[in-house]
Amino acid sequence: MKKLLLKITKYAAITITVIIALMLILPTLFSGKIKKQIETLINSSVNATVTYKDPRLTFFAHFPVLTVTIGDFSVSGVPGYEKDTLFAGERLSLGVDILSLLRDSLSVESIYGKGLKVSIIMGADGKTNFDIFPKEEAADTTESDGTTSDLYLKKIVITDSRLNFFQESTNMRVVFDSLNYRGNGQIKAGELKLFSLLDAQKFSFSFDGIRYIEKRKSEIQVTTTIDSTFTKYALADGLIKIEGVSASFAGEIEAPQKGLIANFKLSSNAAKLNDIASLLPPDYSLEGKNIKLLGDASFEVKLTGGSGQQEGSYPDLWVGMNVSDGYIKEESAPVPVESINMSASIELPGLEFAGASFVMNNLTFKLDTTTNRASFTIKTSSDVHISADISGGADMSLFTKALGLKGYSFGGELSYSIKANGIFDQKRGVIPVTDATVTVANGSITTPYISESLEEINAKISLRSVKGGMRDLILDIDPLKFKFVEGPFTLDCRLENFENLKYSITSNGVLNLNRIYAMFAIDSASVNGVLNTDFVIKGDQLSITKGDYDKIEGRGTLELDKFEYKSAGYIHPFKIPSATFQFERERAILSNTTIVYGSNKITLDGFASNYVDYYMSKGILSGTLSMRSDRIILDDFIALIPQSDTTKIQPAPKAQPSTGVILIPDKLNIYLKSDVKRVDFESIIARDFKGEVAISEKSMYINGTGVNIAGAQFLLDAVYKPINERLAQVQMHARADSFDIGRAYKEIPMIRELFSSAKNMEGLISMDYKLSTKLDASMMPVYPSVKGEGFIKLEDVNVRGLKVLGAISKATGKDSLSNPNLKSVLIKTKIADNIIKIERTKMRILGFRPRFEGEASLDGKLNINFRLGLPPFGLIGIPLTITGTMDNPNVEVRKGREEDKLDEIDEEDEEKEENKQKTTTQK
Repeated sequence: MKKLLLKITKYAAITITVIIALMLILPTLFSGKIKKQIETLINSSVNATVTYKDPRLTFFAHFPVLTVTIGDFSVSGVPGYEKDTLFAGERLSLGVDILSLLRDSLSVESIYGKGLKVSIIMGADGKTNFDIFPKEEAADTTESDGTTSDLYLKKIVITDSRLNFFQESTNMRVVFDSLNYRGNGQIKAGELKLFSLLDAQKFSFSFDGIRYIEKRKSEIQVTTTIDSTFTKYALADGLIKIEGVSASFAGEIEAPQKGLIANFKLSSNAAKLNDIASLLPPDYSLEGKNIKLLGDASFEVKLTGGSGQQEGSYPDLWVGMNVSDGYIKEESAPVPVESINMSASIELPGLEFAGASFVMNNLTFKLDTTTNRASFTIKTSSDVHISADISGGADMSLFTKALGLKGYSFGGELSYSIKANGIFDQKRGVIPVTDATVTVANGSITTPYISESLEEINAKISLRSVKGGMRDLILDIDPLKFKFVEGPFTLDCRLENFENLKYSITSNGVLNLNRIYAMFAIDSASVNGVLNTDFVIKGDQLSITKGDYDKIEGRGTLELDKFEYKSAGYIHPFKIPSATFQFERERAILSNTTIVYGSNKITLDGFASNYVDYYMSKGILSGTLSMRSDRIILDDFIALIPQSDTTKIQPAPKAQPSTGVILIPDKLNIYLKSDVKRVDFESIIARDFKGEVAISEKSMYINGTGVNIAGAQFLLDAVYKPINERLAQVQMHARADSFDIGRAYKEIPMIRELFSSAKNMEGLISMDYKLSTKLDASMMPVYPSVKGEGFIKLEDVNVRGLKVLGAISKATGKDSLSNPNLKSVLIKTKIADNIIKIERTKMRILGFRPRFEGEASLDGKLNINFRLGLPPFGLIGIPLTITGTMDNPNVEVRKGREEDKLDEIDEEDEEKEENKQKTTTQK
């Protein structure tokens, strides 16, 4: 027996020695071959930059598996993502089939990784940073010997790693940190299938730039199938657990170059409300707030639909949540918010808020002895449909304490009852049938943003519409009272019939708009200043329209101090340092009030009427004002055009708004008596602008106003009407006598456009011209739209260096025609379709009797018939035709021909040409 044991021990020792020897010798024998095969594999199969330390072949790293281990490796330089690292790590081991060492190709059976960092990016254009395999290699799954290049991975083990996934089109980011992964998988016919078990100490998820989950512990189990193009993902038997919340998921997601296709569903298992609350974004987290949260909850998420054939086509998102037997109580609160039950959902078709549906099937909760109930539905499409039934009340101090709102404090008794059902369409004057009442008694509000509190709030506000229209809508504020900063404020208001507004408004007190906005941290405040009110106004729109002012009651004042209004459509805010509105019957009277806008200071005196209907129901504000200013810079009033924002819930690039035409406010019927010492617009300086200006129907009318431009006294009639932010229409009639043509050419663009030859003239001219044109976003004329007629009269003008006359002089041999003195020459023209038609015009130059007629285009081309009448009476003449341009005229001794005629360009032709050029550019 002893000999047998010795023999067994001997052979075992020999066997172990041989195995150990082979484990030491084999890696040494095949290390060169392994290194070469890895280099060949990387160079032929990976379209990226790969760096790593020399591979090491050993049995001891993951005994008894023979592994190829590489360290300090990285994969980067993927086309389109050259600066991004796709894959990096401190150690990666590939378990290989021992028998494959004897073949030409290496067979990988397992993967082991530690300290890996993977960053996956899917660009908005559909390109990815992990598409590292050449297309021809990916398509060919058959080896030269007829066997397939399928890969079976028996084991995948990754520890202490990090995975970062980012999809640019939706700004979605998923991060797994301190990640451990176990699984197996296979690649068959180019398709990757993985069974995965992973856990991460820090899981984060954000969508559209909003952080929803931040560094939470998570576990995931899922079977994933990815097609060979890396665009289609199938998820099966998925289970995710984050902290104490678990959910099952399954479905397919496809991300082609255009759009997104999905059929995905995630459903939570029964969970505690406290566990779900722990997943709230950091800004809304309840952690550290000593709040007790009880109850059960569940939620469900669905992504369905979408298209890969249409740019920007996304699936529909539906999210639903249920809460039962909820309970919220702050540690020191005397009573909880309890018996919370809720069933709610939101649906975003195509991931767009346009067309969204918000449904609250049921919400109930109890505070002390009061039960609050709410159910509502809001569906947005071409119309907005609202259905709501909300009622309840609360001691607001108990509510604040129960929720543990740090920094916020609400006080007083609140009760409310709101019922509404129907369509809201402001343009059609349709609103839901409504019966709503909100009452606050002895209320107060404190926020963490300012030290002052809104106190002694008492209000009863009701809104009623029995038929669902603006005609029977009644708003009652009976009354609103509170105390804040400077002192108490009271508003008593009743508004009826918003189609023919009847109003009764009483106000007394001080309202600090700056502190109101600061109290609620509204950074985008558009109104600032202090209001001091003491007025009573009563009446109705119909009485004002008919002039029955005896039925209107108005008395008292509204004072503004450091008032400021910022509109998104203008560059600067409108500021009123100080103003007092005096109410007298139907009028609000202004006296010596200054408005500051940028560098502009405008002083107003006068009155306005129908102001209540204007502010409350978009009626027309009427009035008569005197306007005085030392200088108005019209460029400051150019409108800002906001860039179009996408309504899809994905980030849009921030773009600065461009400038457009000067806009005229809507719903105004204002008569202005103007006295402006100087008006600047681009290079034009107009002085002593005095006369009548009317604003009505989004248009500005200038009637017989005198203005001095370039030393010339013009009498001006004009109508200016913006069509949209980028286009305006203007009509004008300008008249002036005996002004300096040289100075006018330098300072008045219209003279340069209509009378370009004036740059070669000195002396006096007169003009009377009617002109209409469209103006583009740069406030410049759209030439094909220019129409006009009138005359320019050369009173006493010396012409020097005009190329056309020089060419005529050369063609006829008459040197006296080159630099003539012209007196009492009347030039009548008409403009249409980009052409200036010149009527027959006679001149006298020494003994000659020249005359000309024809046409010139607004871009400088000429077709002029010229006749040089010879002395003594011009009965015999030389016919000339002038073509070419003013700077390069072509003068021939002949009569005009049909082919000399210039091509007309109307607005329709211009638009077609612009659209053609746009289409060509897009292609």
